[in-house]
Amino acid sequence: MNTAMPAATPVFTPGERDYIRRELDQFFSTLPRVADGVQSRTWRGGPQAGQPKVPPVAQGLLERGLMRLEPAPWPPRLFFTDAGLLALRAMMSDGRLAHPKTFSHVRRELGIDPDLASGQGSTAGRPDVAQAAHGPCAAAFPCPPDWG
Repeated sequence: MNTAMPAATPVFTPGERDYIRRELDQFFSTLPRVADGVQSRTWRGGPQAGQPKVPPVAQGLLERGLMRLEPAPWPPRLFFTDAGLLALRAMMSDGRLAHPKTFSHVRRELGIDPDLASGQGSTAGRPDVAQAAHGPCAAAFPCPPDWG
């Protein structure tokens, strides 16, 4: 009998979840990507000039091994480790921790939601659904072929 327990998925603290939501939420018109990492500021003066300025919450993620800091290329960035990606996937899968619509770009990147560009979830190839979506005059005025 195998009594080995599966490794537990790491869990983010409430402060870490808030930090991740702020960093991965839409910034003006830009949807950040997990693969691009989280940009870190640098110290401008003093004895630490030029070194990354890591917020305390991010420092906790670094210490727990959920993120790693890469100072080069410029600017320094924080990237999720494999364990961090598991925790991020678990967080994004739970609608109570991250709103599915707000973070749909992250959910698609992590493979949680099907990619709409691949045709999954669209009405392409289903004339009954396309006609219902475009009203009764869809037959008289057919949609362009790329509309689905």
